[in-house]
Amino acid sequence: KAAEAGNGHAGFWLSILYRTGRVSHYAGGYVADIEVTPDAAESTRWLRLAADGGDTNAQVSLAECYLDGDGVTQDFGEAEKWLYRAAESKDSAALFMLGQIYEDGIQVPEDITKAVMWYRKAADALSREQFPYDGYGAARSLARCYTHGRGVSKDLAEAYMWLKFGAEAKDDEYANAELASLCKEMSQGELTEGEMRYQRLQQIRKEQFGEL
Repeated sequence: KAAEAGNGHAGFWLSILYRTGRVSHYAGGYVADIEVTPDAAESTRWLRLAADGGDTNAQVSLAECYLDGDGVTQDFGEAEKWLYRAAESKDSAALFMLGQIYEDGIQVPEDITKAVMWYRKAADALSREQFPYDGYGAARSLARCYTHGRGVSKDLAEAYMWLKFGAEAKDDEYANAELASLCKEMSQGELTEGEMRYQRLQQIRKEQFGEL
């Protein structure tokens, strides 16, 4: 009923239910498994309704469907439209995907400067979340650009800050390995500066959220 009334979040979960055939729902202190017969068309219908309703998770998922031609006719224009809709709400996944589009030249000319702009927006959005989860690797991508001077001036201290934040935001062994490798390339001065920037970032987050 909530989904039918335009609740985007409810519609998004219904789209997952019809795609996978099963979701777990927490209510009244209990976890209940809800099962239906998978129905791709019904999943897409609910996903579109949820996206129209403003749910950013649905908007990003619908964009991915259009990029891959999954359940819909492949259409880059539609994918881009839904990514921009989600990006207006500062959704970190949408911002990251826009960066990827420009870095990889997906249906647009490659433009690493624009890619860095979107990666920074994505990393900034993550840093403003109380419990960030960098599932797409936005902070790692931004750090990589600073490490190699791609689209920005090379800045290992800035790379350190974002790589350390990204590693903690996802507890990512690959990001931790990249951070260890980066530290070997940095001078003591760069390490000190990088740690200062990271602590400054964390201080801003503590002022906003309290103890993290």
